[in-house]
Amino acid sequence: MKMSILIYNNIFSRFNNQKGSTIVISLMILVVLTLIGISATNTSVIELKIAGNEKVYRQNFNLAEAAAMEAVQKLQEAIEADLDNKPAAVKEWLKQSLDGNYRDDTNPADQDNPATWDTSDNVPNTRLSAVEKGIDPKSSHDMTATSNMYDYAVRGYSNSNSGEVHIEIGYRRRH
Repeated sequence: MKMSILIYNNIFSRFNNQKGSTIVISLMILVVLTLIGISATNTSVIELKIAGNEKVYRQNFNLAEAAAMEAVQKLQEAIEADLDNKPAAVKEWLKQSLDGNYRDDTNPADQDNPATWDTSDNVPNTRLSAVEKGIDPKSSHDMTATSNMYDYAVRGYSNSNSGEVHIEIGYRRRH
């Protein structure tokens, strides 16, 4: 029996010896902390890219909107100057692009291709388009009106900083 007790004590004394276990536990904690740090760094890099893309989108959106507003202004000036006296001239102007090149807005290639649109005079890296869509069918219900309400599609496009935005807004005018 003494022999078995000796063997038993010898075996368990090796398991009860905790020398070196502190190093193993410390290394495991360092590995976990390193993985958490790498994950946090990757998340931060991704968040910075998302924020940068959002900034570029907002800049392009504002530029495209400015181009569309420039088209509205040109449309408004053309209507004020020409519509009462020569509606045919304004209709021809709307069938053409704002710089005089013919554009068929029923053709999706012209309608959706900003390369066929006009370059903005005031906003860099932008294009604009304004097209008459016709008489608004709801405007005919007003029996007191002496003129018709016309619908226009006004578009703006911006392509700067490796991003692009294409917007379309509606514009109505009674004449």
